[in-house]
Amino acid sequence: MQTLNLAGGCLFSKNQGGSFEVSAAQGIFVDNQKSLLTLISQQDNSIEFPNSASSLDLNVSYLIPLIAGEKQVGILCLSQKNSRQDFSSDDLFLIEGIASVAAMSLRSAMLIRDVSTRDTFVSIASHELRSPLTSVSGYAELLMRKEPPEATRKQWLQHILDNTQKLPIW
Repeated sequence: MQTLNLAGGCLFSKNQGGSFEVSAAQGIFVDNQKSLLTLISQQDNSIEFPNSASSLDLNVSYLIPLIAGEKQVGILCLSQKNSRQDFSSDDLFLIEGIASVAAMSLRSAMLIRDVSTRDTFVSIASHELRSPLTSVSGYAELLMRKEPPEATRKQWLQHILDNTQKLPIW
């Protein structure tokens, strides 16, 4: 913000549901994030960078889609300059570079979040399957190796049935 002399900046990222949420806000955008979310949801593709978005909101200079791969992962919202000067071609070049780095960083963070979610699910599912299956396997192995008395055999078979009922597939 200081390098470009901006009054504010706001970064929106896509959540797992696919809608945008505020990831960071500074300056004039700290207090009006809801209006920015509304603005983004009604965004017209003709307003995308390098076209100005000031026709939508006087405080907003640019809405920059952050694209990594072929997916939009966020939107960078930049205010007018504090001095109300126009953006130079050097400023626009810098903004493009910042948007590119921000898009790749957001995509990496989203992938890490998705992997973490997947790993948590796999860990829980594995535990839910492994616990009853260990018991089933153990009692079945005992029945294969030993000839227990009838009462013990029925008890072990009941443990097997009870643990199969605990499996999440039922």
